[in-house]
Amino acid sequence: MHRMSIDKEQVKKIASLAKLSLSEEELESHAENLNKILEYVETLEKLPTQGVEPITGPLDLKQVIRADECDPSSKQLLESMINNFPDKEEVQEGIGIKVPKMMGA
Repeated sequence: MHRMSIDKEQVKKIASLAKLSLSEEELESHAENLNKILEYVETLEKLPTQGVEPITGPLDLKQVIRADECDPSSKQLLESMINNFPDKEEVQEGIGIKVPKMMGA
């Protein structure tokens, strides 16, 4: 396996494609950082991974989201909030709360 490296000119080309303006110092710094990343990937490629199952995250969790069910206490909370609101009116589906106009007509 040959070692891949990135120089300032390649970083400059990538920055141009991304519409980024980088100073000479930033070009050098990014080239160094990208080369360190490539070195790390090279190290990882050498590790024996035969028989290792791929993972999607750091924990082996199954679906942990509960079903979306109406909780009776949440309805009571909503009703108590509406009852404490100063300006409300009856509407077709229950109670409506009047709020100040946010946008001009």
